[in-house]
Amino acid sequence: MSKDTNPGLWDTSAAGHVDCGEDYDVCALRETTEELGIDLVSIPERLARIKPCKKTGMEFIQVYRAYHNGPFHLNSTESDAGRWISINQMDAWVDADAKFLTDTIKYIWRVLDLT
Repeated sequence: MSKDTNPGLWDTSAAGHVDCGEDYDVCALRETTEELGIDLVSIPERLARIKPCKKTGMEFIQVYRAYHNGPFHLNSTESDAGRWISINQMDAWVDADAKFLTDTIKYIWRVLDLT
């Protein structure tokens, strides 16, 4: 609820801005540590690069997929809660334009088309 934009809405599990001199892969490792409390041993699988548009808040986005058995320690300044959601459930929420999801996660989900 303390986020500047979209407080209280569900969004990606880990996200952040690339620091000066940092690349997307290094940022992905840093953000999973900062937001999920896990240290990945290698660069996660790259799924998509999305160009800036209104739905992304005019930001470049690199999407990754990582697998980890936990334990997870959510950063309380970034997340109020975490939850496992099946692909089918997420598809249904996005198809229904669920108001509890950010526009960005709905857009990313549609671009990925994981079904």
